[in-house]
Amino acid sequence: MRFSHYLLYLVLFISFTACQQKPPTTDSPQQSRVDLPPMPEPVRQVTPAPSYSERPSPDGESLAYKLASLNKGGYVSHDDMTVTRFQYLLNEIEKKTENTQTEIADMTFTTQKLLKEKYGKEVSLIDLMEGANRAMPDGSPMKFKYQEIISMVALIYAR
Repeated sequence: MRFSHYLLYLVLFISFTACQQKPPTTDSPQQSRVDLPPMPEPVRQVTPAPSYSERPSPDGESLAYKLASLNKGGYVSHDDMTVTRFQYLLNEIEKKTENTQTEIADMTFTTQKLLKEKYGKEVSLIDLMEGANRAMPDGSPMKFKYQEIISMVALIYAR
């Protein structure tokens, strides 16, 4: 089967399971309500180190340019076709998910690194993002979680 078939089945499965979930009913008088104590405040919050996309760039480069440079493994021209494609993918995926462009870029980069280190698979950033974008239908009222979508795309590549 082709990769696009797997993605289509994946989208259909996610859509079907999301529609099948029933909201809890409170019509039964036998149900009792349990009041739980409030959650304690965290002792200390750990601030993660800034990711590659949050670090200030000396030239003020766009996120799409950084992704294109990482994808190629070096310098790319500002008018390179991949910079434009990454910007398009970031915009499209951001519309379809509840994630920011920075989060999308970070998760994609982390997934690529994981595929290489754990599974020995060389997958380009643009291929991962293209796969994730295809897995989410256009115009869906549902906002997806990018971490779930990119994980499923990674599973397909890890096979």
